[in-house]
Amino acid sequence: MGRVLLAGAGGFIGSHCLEVLLEGGHPCVAADRPGVPRSPSANGRTPWVAMDLLEPASLAGALEGVDAVVNATGLFGLNYPSRQLHAINATGSERLALAAARAGVRRLVHLSSTGVYGRPRRTPCGESDPKRPGNAYERSKWAGELRVRAVARRTGLPLVVLRPTLVYGPRSSYGLSMFVALIALASRGALPRVPRLVGHRRGHHVHVRDLARAVRLALERPEAVGQVYNVADREVVTNDRMALWLIERLGGAAGPALPGAAFHAADALLAVLPEALVLAPFNAWIRRDWDRLVRRRGLSGALRPRLDREWLLYLLHDHAYRVDALEGLGMEWEFPRLEEGLEQTLDWYRSERWIP
Repeated sequence: MGRVLLAGAGGFIGSHCLEVLLEGGHPCVAADRPGVPRSPSANGRTPWVAMDLLEPASLAGALEGVDAVVNATGLFGLNYPSRQLHAINATGSERLALAAARAGVRRLVHLSSTGVYGRPRRTPCGESDPKRPGNAYERSKWAGELRVRAVARRTGLPLVVLRPTLVYGPRSSYGLSMFVALIALASRGALPRVPRLVGHRRGHHVHVRDLARAVRLALERPEAVGQVYNVADREVVTNDRMALWLIERLGGAAGPALPGAAFHAADALLAVLPEALVLAPFNAWIRRDWDRLVRRRGLSGALRPRLDREWLLYLLHDHAYRVDALEGLGMEWEFPRLEEGLEQTLDWYRSERWIP
């Protein structure tokens, strides 16, 4: 494969994809919205262009002389309005795919999400299992994937779809990093001890470097064209195991073990109570305490810990995905186990003064 246009190169996932593609010898053109800071991954080694997914002229210019496209753009957040999510994750993805087809690129790697399965009816969930997106973010990712696949069918655009699960790693300021900050806050006495989510509820994660390695594999392997792959760790862990590991590494003490009935009660309450009533006061409280900790310990302030209803609902349900198709493609994980990847991530957070 020749030159690769990496759309979204300034973001958390895109910056790591750029690193891994350059390591693999792929010449890249890095692209992101006007005004987005250049990723340190570029480091003068690759051209950087401004590109707006909703502006056809800007797409056509970025695609000149490009052989393949990686769509690592996307709006990831559970509090964004539905219209804003769909504009980027659905409409923007469709327009990039159309521009790529017109430019005659030899491959498009599109990053979707395991969120398209919603709450899986069975786990581990395979690529052909029912799609049941539940919240606005999940619906926008499923709409984007459907639109991109429709473009590929109409135009013959060679397409590979990757569905990563919850991505974590250095430079992440959302997702798992919010829980890392909350546990770090609790371990210093600013919050009560963190309750343990005891039970069989399982979470499946993927280190951002391994997602980037899957992107490189999708570009390199001819048999990947036309396929869809879940991207996740080799190992699934229970939420309780993850929480206990983080509490231990961050110097805290585990709180009370919640009985199984607490899962059902919390699930029912979160489904009906307004988020502003339940979580807004708590988030205002932890924000004040976190800001004090940032000032006292000289932290960067890059993290903004909070609890969202959708994140809590995610923890209350089982999420695990099959990765045998990706393994069959030749995937080799750099961080096959969550603890290995989290250890490296915590080291980075400390070195960059994101956490004490």
